[in-house]
Formats: sequence, structure tokens, C-alpha cells
Amino acid sequence: MTARDAAICRWTIYLGVVLFGLLLLVSFRAVVPLAALIAVVLLSFGPRRRLLRTLRDDRIVQALAALLLVAAALAYWSADYGQTLPKLVQLSAIFGVGSALVVLIRRCADVVSVRGLDRAVAAAVGLCSVGVLIVGFFPEGLQSLGVDPNYFGGTSYLANRALTLLPFLAFVALLYPSARAPCAAGAIALCVVVVATLAFPVPLMGAAAACSALLLYCVFRLLRVGRPAPVFVGAFAAALFVVSVALMIAARPLLSDVASGDAAAPSALRELIAETNLSHRMEIWMISAERALERPLTGWGLDATRRVPNQDGSDAISLHPHNAFLQAWLELGVFGAVACAALFWLIGRRLSAVFGADPHQSALSGAAFGGLLLVFGAGFGAFQSWWLTSLILLAAFAALRVRAAERESG
Repeated sequence: MTARDAAICRWTIYLGVVLFGLLLLVSFRAVVPLAALIAVVLLSFGPRRRLLRTLRDDRIVQALAALLLVAAALAYWSADYGQTLPKLVQLSAIFGVGSALVVLIRRCADVVSVRGLDRAVAAAVGLCSVGVLIVGFFPEGLQSLGVDPNYFGGTSYLANRALTLLPFLAFVALLYPSARAPCAAGAIALCVVVVATLAFPVPLMGAAAACSALLLYCVFRLLRVGRPAPVFVGAFAAALFVVSVALMIAARPLLSDVASGDAAAPSALRELIAETNLSHRMEIWMISAERALERPLTGWGLDATRRVPNQDGSDAISLHPHNAFLQAWLELGVFGAVACAALFWLIGRRLSAVFGADPHQSALSGAAFGGLLLVFGAGFGAFQSWWLTSLILLAAFAALRVRAAERESG
């Protein structure tokens, strides 16, 4: 690699990190073309030697390919064949380009500096945090500039996405306690998530994920779990994929009472459900479990959730189940659920391999993985392109930071 190529790759990564933090608030769907642009630049100027062989031998890539093959094989039984095929092509592109992107970014550890990467991460976290506070506390100022604050979702749509992913970007900044700038930005970002969630009428997902991850981190450190921490989380996720439908069916009587605001439920729980709209989610989860049992082997087809019919012929679910574990069963049946379980198990093992050398990093990666499970279990659709791309970029930036630090320390 020439000096010019190295500089292009270096600044592409730095700018990519900063733009990622900004786009989480301004236009979260633009994360997908951002990742594609970074991949094109690194493929053109970066270390791409034996890339295909590396991807072919990677266990996670093999698991992703198996998941796509299951979805393709089951497409014939889809409730909406015309919708399943485009989604299959889209996921194939995201998984393929994303896998290559992770490898290419990690290989750029020789051309980036730890100091420069830390500054980029701190800038990304800071921009997203400040942006959330501006659109939340000063919507009138945006209106005076001719900007509609509702476009940014300072109190609604986009703020939910930014506040959900901001804690995990903060965890990337907190990987190395000795790096003052990113750690300070990460700590402030976690506070911003909690304050913004309490101050603005947005869902509690981001704050709940951040708090659960921090609690899990404390548990891992107190118990001195060490390297196996992400593996434990991956095993738990795999188990959830396998037994999610059975758990939902077993818990249906209790969930029905809670969702309907039964007087037997604790008052604090009823108030929380009323404020967070959890009753609607619970109803969707119960419907998803019931419909999944109607086609336990083939499922209803990839991205065909909104075409699952109700008893009266109307669509049973408007968008997606807001639960990745149930969505795997609903759309891809038992084979898809098993494929997803294997994928999450392998991700846990990979996190352990990459971050397991340091107790802090191992606990933090396991805790962040656990916080993501909460979002998977009650948040976005499992196969939304912007969501998957964001997670791929977060994983790539975190792995690059570790490898760059290893290179500079010798």
C-alpha cells in the first residue's frame, strides 16, 4: 500500500466514524449508503489481499450464508413472494458488503493512529449527543432557521433511533479507560441518553438498553467472569431464539392480563405499560407467536410479517413483531430460528476472541451485547437494513480500535 492509499484509507475511516454519529440523528437511513461508500473506498485503496478467502473461512459469514439459504429455500411458501425476493437480495447485499467491510476496516489498523481514531469516536459521540439536546430543548430555534424539528424527531421518530444507538457508540468510546477524550464523551453520552429520555416524550428503549448494559457490566466485573462474558450472552440469545414462541405461549395468560390493564397487576406496572405503549407490543407478540405456530416449519416468508392474515382477512401485524426472536420463527420457521441461534452464538464467541484479553473490554463487550438483546427483543425489526448496517459499523469500529492499540503497544 502506498502512502497515498494509506492516507485515503485513514481519512475515510476517520470521516466515516464522525459521519456515522451525525447521521444517527440527521438521517439514520443514510447509514446504509455511508457503509457502502466506505466499503468502495477501502476496496479500491485498502488491503484487500485474499479477502474472498478470509470471508469464505469465517464462521460468522458461513452462518449468515446459511440464514440466507434458509430464507431462499422457504421463499416458495411465503405469504408475499413478491416482497420476499427483494428483501432477500437486499439482505444478501448487506451481509456480503458488511462482512467485507468489517474485514477491511480491521485490516486498516496499520494505517490509522489510536489518537486519531479516539478523536473521531469522541467527535461522533459528541455530535450525536449535542444534536439530541439541541433538537430536544431548542425546537423553536430550529423553526426560526426554517428547519422542522419534527423532521429530526427531537421529540419523536428520529430521536428514538439516535437515543437507542447512542449508548452503543458510547460503549465503543469507553473501550479504553486511559483514552480521556472518548471516555469523557462516552460517559456524557450515557447521561444524555437518560436525561433526554426523561425530558422528551420518546420511548424508553435507549435508556433501558444503556442501564441494563451497565448493570450487566457491573455483574460481570464483580463476578470476574472475564473472557467468557460475551459467550454467556450469546448462549442466552441462542436459547431465546429457540424457545421464544414456547415462552410467549406459556406467558400469554399473564401478558393478556397485564396488557389489558387488569386490576390484579401492580399499579406501578400498569402505569409503566400505559406510558410506554407496551400493551400494544404485547398484543403483537402474542399474535406473532400464534401465527408462528400455524407454520412452524416454513414460516410465512422473509419480510412477509405485514402480510400475515388475521381471522377476518385483514393484516394481523402492521409492520413487524418488534421482537427479533419471534420474528425469526414467524418469518422463517424453526430452521430460521435455529440459524439465528447459531449466528448469535458465534457472534458471542467472536466478541470473546476479539475483546477477551482484557477484563474490562470483555465485560463491556458482553454487556453491550446484552443491551442489544433488549433492543432485539422489544425494538426494531430484525432485518431492517439501517439497523443491521449500524451494528456492523459499530462492530467494525470497535474491532479496529482494539487492533490499532495492539499494534501500537507492540
